Amino acid sequence: MIDAGSMINMDVVSYLTVQEDRATFVGLNLVGLKREKNETC
Repeated sequence: MIDAGSMINMDVVSYLTVQEDRATFVGLNLVGLKREKNETC
C-alpha cells in the first residue's frame, strides 16, 4: 500500500506499506497477506 502524497522513485515490494515524501517503509500489509494465503489454499 502506498500513502497518498508519497513520491515513489523505485518499485515497492509486494505487501509492504510505505508513506512520507520518499516512500519510507512503515510496515506490512497484513490484510493483503491473509487474502493471498486464502486464495492459494
